[in-house]
Amino acid sequence: WLAGRTLGVSFPVTFTGSAATIASYLLNTGSGNKTVYACYADDAGNSTSRVSNSNVMYLDQTAPTNVSFLIGTGASYATASPVNLTSITATDDNPGQVSMMISNCATFLAGPPCNTTSWTNIGASYNGWALTAGDGPKNVFLKTRDYAGNESAVAMQAVTLDSTDPAATDLLYGPGLLASDAKYYAATTTPVIHWNSVASPDLDHYEIQYR
Repeated sequence: WLAGRTLGVSFPVTFTGSAATIASYLLNTGSGNKTVYACYADDAGNSTSRVSNSNVMYLDQTAPTNVSFLIGTGASYATASPVNLTSITATDDNPGQVSMMISNCATFLAGPPCNTTSWTNIGASYNGWALTAGDGPKNVFLKTRDYAGNESAVAMQAVTLDSTDPAATDLLYGPGLLASDAKYYAATTTPVIHWNSVASPDLDHYEIQYR
């Protein structure tokens, strides 16, 4: 009665109360809207017209792809935690029906130090993400899931947390002569200025001001 499709179950169907469950029914192939129909017959041959659920079933066998995000603006260093996660994107057949999960661990375990979130609707940003404690290299992991439960591959971004200022040292002048009035006297506009090595191995640059 329906294009040659028959139920993949044996009869008679055993009802529990007024309900019966048909497991592993094979839908038509291909993603998209699906409707399942049923009719009922008794031993005397009386049968109903076909019925269906008022809600459409959508077959989605493809996980979200192209998952990506940035930590802040994508810089290699962060000077403070929490940070903002930005430019969060994912591609899916139904883009409005994708959720995301964020963690400090690739395992997405609950509790510290992973602090994994629950599934939440995907957005372009996630503000106030706390990195693991202490300065040093950090990784943040993000994955997505569609309404059908298909999970994407995990996206990861790395950043180095450095919340400690470099150690400052006094400047030294030379060549020249430190006179009794506590001034260095130089005969050139390009005196040599130097300082002792600083304790910060990641020192990037310096600025010199004069007046």
